Amino acid sequence: FEKAEYGAGSSLVLEQCIRCQQKLTDQFYMLNGQPLCELCAHAAILAPAEGGDAAFLQSMFLGVSAAVLGSILYAAVEIGTGWTIGYVALAVGWLVGKGMKRGSGGRGGRRYQIAAVALTYCSVSCANLIVVLYALRGRHLVIGEQFLILAAKYGLLSPLVDLRTGMNGVIGLFIVFIGMQAAWRLTA
Repeated sequence: FEKAEYGAGSSLVLEQCIRCQQKLTDQFYMLNGQPLCELCAHAAILAPAEGGDAAFLQSMFLGVSAAVLGSILYAAVEIGTGWTIGYVALAVGWLVGKGMKRGSGGRGGRRYQIAAVALTYCSVSCANLIVVLYALRGRHLVIGEQFLILAAKYGLLSPLVDLRTGMNGVIGLFIVFIGMQAAWRLTA
């Protein structure tokens, strides 16, 4: 918001508030270049900036889609090269953040940020699970309830499990954090 005030002797062109159509006096506010009266400006400040639930749901749909794509990309790089390249987590964070921002029509806010960080973490975690499942292909596995619970636990904890490898695990976790930070900033 910008507050516009005209001093004495200035030529005030009478404008109307874009919301209530009331004629503006010598003091009014600007919202995205459009004039607002004081009452409508205060109402706009109190209105939630994050948008409605429909925008959030659409944002989540594109965010989850981007997270799935990010998991596949991360796993494909690791399977294809044989190397764990943590920098792909940066791309995953960017994909999730951009997907959510596009799905919301450019809106952002705290709930978008929290969701983007969680989706980025889950995406990277699931990528590690995909790599493990790929390594187990061709083996006779009994996929039951216990297997699914173990796989889910491993998937969610895999970035932390990598800490066992020493400094490489710490660096990997730090890069995942940077990816999550990118998603956080993009959805602000």
